[in-house]
Amino acid sequence: MTVQRQDAWIIAGLNIIMADLPQGNDMTGVLRHNANKGCHTCKITKELLSVHNQDIVTTLRYHHITDEEILKISYKTIMSRRDQLCTEYGLRSLPSILDKLKRERHLQTPQDVYHATAKKIGHLLKLTCKLFSRKEEDNFIDIWKNFEIPKRWSSLSNLITHYNNFMISIPKIIISCWIYVAKTMKAVFNKKFTLDSYEELQQCLEEEFSIFSKVFVNFVNLPNIHINIYASFDTC
Repeated sequence: MTVQRQDAWIIAGLNIIMADLPQGNDMTGVLRHNANKGCHTCKITKELLSVHNQDIVTTLRYHHITDEEILKISYKTIMSRRDQLCTEYGLRSLPSILDKLKRERHLQTPQDVYHATAKKIGHLLKLTCKLFSRKEEDNFIDIWKNFEIPKRWSSLSNLITHYNNFMISIPKIIISCWIYVAKTMKAVFNKKFTLDSYEELQQCLEEEFSIFSKVFVNFVNLPNIHINIYASFDTC
């Protein structure tokens, strides 16, 4: 194209793609999260998503290996055999439209902290509200309607010392879950990161990963909890 009356080559490159969990899988060519291997970062099976101390190196998805697996799938002309390979590898039968670009599909499509966090907190809020009596629910709604968002989030009241003012009989272990969530959110959305910040974030994610699955059976093998393993690295 012509720029200031001079011919110029314009080269565009793809950097980072951010999407929610289903779309992230689509763009990397990985099956959705209800599949046996539905994580677009690793190949761990769905019944092991909440397992601690996972060997990330051996379970991670690597671009060149995924290329080989996609090639093997494309060679199969019998649909049943193609479906078997898709299940085995956790890959879609049709490639992503982004595969036409030169990219590293897994590294350039990290887990999106915002979408994973919003879904996780929404899930926790729903489970917490189910514990309310009708009176407690009405009380919570009144508090929520009159909640004033401060100019600086750091000026929020300490949940540990103020939750009794809400007159809601939530078990202390549930309060602990929300405290871990608050600590993690503060670490995740820091304006700038240092080595100490990354260590703090990693610790918060690990603690959250551990307690949620112990308190709520609904969080066992939940994809939004599983990606805590990768969130600190993706934030880097």
